[in-house]
Amino acid sequence: MHRLIVNPGTETAWEIPLPPGVILLGRGEANDVPVEHSSISNSHCQITVMNSGVIVKDLGSINGTFIDEKMIDEALLLPGQTLRLGDVLMQFGADPPAPAKPAALAALAASAAATETPSFAGVMGGAFAYPFKHDGVILLIAGTIFYVVINFLTAHAQIFGFVLMIFGTGYLFNYLQRILISSASGENRMPDWPDFTDWSDVTGPFIQVLGTAVFSFGPAILVKVLAPADAAWTHGALMGAVIFGCIYFPMSFTAVAMFDSLGALNPLLIIPSMFKFFAAYLLTVVLLFAVLVLIWAGNSVLQAVLPVPILPAAIAEFLGLYVLTVEMRILGLLYWTKKDELGWFSGK
Repeated sequence: MHRLIVNPGTETAWEIPLPPGVILLGRGEANDVPVEHSSISNSHCQITVMNSGVIVKDLGSINGTFIDEKMIDEALLLPGQTLRLGDVLMQFGADPPAPAKPAALAALAASAAATETPSFAGVMGGAFAYPFKHDGVILLIAGTIFYVVINFLTAHAQIFGFVLMIFGTGYLFNYLQRILISSASGENRMPDWPDFTDWSDVTGPFIQVLGTAVFSFGPAILVKVLAPADAAWTHGALMGAVIFGCIYFPMSFTAVAMFDSLGALNPLLIIPSMFKFFAAYLLTVVLLFAVLVLIWAGNSVLQAVLPVPILPAAIAEFLGLYVLTVEMRILGLLYWTKKDELGWFSGK
């Protein structure tokens, strides 16, 4: 099996197994293999392991990805070469493979170098089928059952229910960030639901999504709290602030997920980014609005149509997870296809 030895030749050396498939490396917990180091980006690189070879693709990291100290965007990694992510050095090794002709390796490297990112219009339509590919349906059903139970317990408890609400929200947005990040790297398979190792796995995403929502809809909150209810301009100001929040939230959520920091909410970063491809970005805004409507109205409508215990809530939860998954997929694809225009991590 292929493997990477991190910090080779030192007392702190450790091994990263590389089974066949796509593996995401970075500082964030949403990666397949988190590598904790300040020089490594939240989503640093993608490693594709195939029978014919291993390809490393940089994901717009701040401090770069290097093979044998040469900065790469996408390249073939051969046994014995070193891979460096930021300041973290790794040695690539493998079990003895079957002999490969140099011409085949050269063709593989040329294929990797020639790969081009498709257009957003060309991949966006597939986002609606994305949750049903591979084992996506099983993941959605498992998530539906989990959140129906969480919502039931939350509704019938107080302090315990509040803790469950934080846990459920944080865990959900941890998963949504995983979908966004994997889509932003060009991966076509839904990631597994994240493992729960400690409370930071849910409190971090909870704080990030709460901060993003408060920042995005802060003007609406201020108008609602401070504006006179009987003033003629209050209703228009409130609607304008809500529309602004719906427009601001998707890009800011993407930035917070990619940078793994609430500092990415900076309007000097978010507002110019939205207008670099506003027509494509407008679609994500429409979908966000659909999510809000579905969550707000879906449960009550289904209860009227299907007066069966639990079933309406389960259907509404499934549809909500589906639409959120599609939304995260589209945001990830938007970043993947427009990352050169965004230039968020171009300062190498």
